[in-house]
Amino acid sequence: MSVDEIMRTWPATISVFLKNHMQCVGCPLATFHTAVDAAKEHDMRLSQLLDDLDWAIDEAEDG
Repeated sequence: MSVDEIMRTWPATISVFLKNHMQCVGCPLATFHTAVDAAKEHDMRLSQLLDDLDWAIDEAEDG
């Protein structure tokens, strides 16, 4: 799933990308990059990014 698809499916995840100073919101590469690609591009641990995304999705669904 691309970063763009993640943000469109779960809008609460946008805050995760912004909080981590990732310029994925509005980036043309977001339609091609996966979370793995984004983590590598921004020198972030993949496990941390995925945990943060999961948390944001869970919070939005429980909210």
